[in-house]
Amino acid sequence: MEKEIRKYKTYMTVVKVGTLAIASLVLFAAATILPTNTATIGYGIF
Repeated sequence: MEKEIRKYKTYMTVVKVGTLAIASLVLFAAATILPTNTATIGYGIF
C-alpha cells in the first residue's frame, strides 16, 4: 500500500512538472509569435 501511494505521488509530481513545462512553452511561443499580446496573455494566466 505504501509503495502505491509513493508511486502516485511521483506520478502527480511528473504531471505537474510536465504541465508547467507545456504552459511555459506555450507562453514562450505566444511571446515569439505575438509580441504585442504577451502582457495580456501572461496576465490572463497568472
